[in-house]
Amino acid sequence: MLTPPRPLGATVRCLRGVGLKATRQRLMLLGLLLGRGNRPVTADELFQQALEAGIPVSRATVYNTLHALVRHGLLRAITIDSERTWFDTDTAHIGRLYCEDSGRMEHLPPDTPGLKELLRHLGDPPPGRVEVLVRVRAEGGGGAPSVTGPG
Repeated sequence: MLTPPRPLGATVRCLRGVGLKATRQRLMLLGLLLGRGNRPVTADELFQQALEAGIPVSRATVYNTLHALVRHGLLRAITIDSERTWFDTDTAHIGRLYCEDSGRMEHLPPDTPGLKELLRHLGDPPPGRVEVLVRVRAEGGGGAPSVTGPG
């Protein structure tokens, strides 16, 4: 029998606190999302992780759960185009880097050159009010860019 991740009480309170029922599937999916730290993830990635963890869940349930968590402010949706949406567990994070070649998304560190200046130019909005998405594409097959630099 599968048991939801610990600490169960905190996860239940988190869901109930925003008005969501703490179903077994939501608890298990939220455990997967939060168990690996703040990160952007796609619905397909979470579905794969659920399968690998032995969690009996349908793809539709994963999508419905992610969208419910977004509506209740527990996740942030980042839409790349009409076919690709990422869900980020860090709702206050401002900057993200998306590599079109690899399909990867990473958080931009707060001290990324130019990011602080851009935010200052915008009047230093509070977290959650602005989102910076940098889309990059490797030129001439030179490898996928990363916030950690070439490599």
